[in-house]
Amino acid sequence: GAFLSQLTLNEHARSLSLAVHDANRVIEQIRQDNVNCLRPNVDPRDLAGAPTNWNAWLQAQGKSLPNSATEELVVVTCLRRDAGAPPATPGDYCGIGGTAQMGPGEWRTNAGTTTYDPLQVIVSVCWRQRGRVIGECIWNGAALAASDGGNGPNARAGVIESPASMTTLVTCRR
Repeated sequence: GAFLSQLTLNEHARSLSLAVHDANRVIEQIRQDNVNCLRPNVDPRDLAGAPTNWNAWLQAQGKSLPNSATEELVVVTCLRRDAGAPPATPGDYCGIGGTAQMGPGEWRTNAGTTTYDPLQVIVSVCWRQRGRVIGECIWNGAALAASDGGNGPNARAGVIESPASMTTLVTCRR
């Protein structure tokens, strides 16, 4: 029994390490994209044009966990710089002039034109291990999702709880 428990703990530690590595890759890409800019930007669509959210971007780069297309989900959450509570209806918080900077399945708050600098960004990674979801995501029977689409705790894609989460302030660097 002790041997099997140790194997499970080793598997969890390995998955956690890989998930943290993926979160760090996203944070580093966001950091690189904010050199010589006018306002902070966390838009994954600026990266080679094609990806529509950070999960798709990382999938195109190659995620670290096995079966990562369905069993690993990266969600970037953008909060107000004072980390206040989000409003009842998500808007284009990370957007300038009404253009959202977060992709589908990711979280944006504070409707209207925003010019906050710096932006507080949380990168969370959820994954499945032995049929159990690690992190705040849900399993919809085919893949991990950041929102249940209803009125539950995941009604809005606000994944900020995960053992593999990183928080940073994004600002323009010169």
